[in-house]
Amino acid sequence: MKFSKVGENLSSEWKREPCADQLWDALQQKHVAGNGNAPLSELASSGGPLAMYYLAVALLDGRYGFDANISEGERWLRKSFDAGSVEAGYRLSIRNIRAGAFDSAETILLTLQEKYSPARYLLAWLYVYKIGDQDRVRCAMSLLKKNCRKGHIISKGLLGKILIKESDNPIDFFKGIYFYVTGIFEGFILFRRHPSSDRLRK
Repeated sequence: MKFSKVGENLSSEWKREPCADQLWDALQQKHVAGNGNAPLSELASSGGPLAMYYLAVALLDGRYGFDANISEGERWLRKSFDAGSVEAGYRLSIRNIRAGAFDSAETILLTLQEKYSPARYLLAWLYVYKIGDQDRVRCAMSLLKKNCRKGHIISKGLLGKILIKESDNPIDFFKGIYFYVTGIFEGFILFRRHPSSDRLRK
């Protein structure tokens, strides 16, 4: 199995998945739309978090032999998250944001943000653009600064935007420009080498 086309977290989840070989084979099979995928269903039912995640993706997107079934896909996404998949929790939080369920998204992201920089970024984005009170904007800045220290490049751009907009002194304004420009430059370099890196994920 090659992980060069997936982010660091998903690569790690593949390496921890106890039935990774069987799951890989199930995903590589030729599938007829609407016929389902018995091996994938069996692996998910056996409790593998990553198998649950891929079954959720199959049902949400109509892939791997399944017709799209949003409610069932979201149910499996939640089961995968509850079983420990960061990837599932992250995708579930995005679906909650798109549905306007900001409280549910916040709850999931608060769980993930300590161990996953993109979740920390998304929580900051949620605070700035969807919830928007000043306390949460300040919290967002703290989250983004932590991400910058951990090498999450996309966070530099958002932090730069906030500093430029919210600054009441020239120092913060120029700091904002610095973060924004360096985020673009570093992001461009990393994207050429590893476009799926979690350091670019938002």
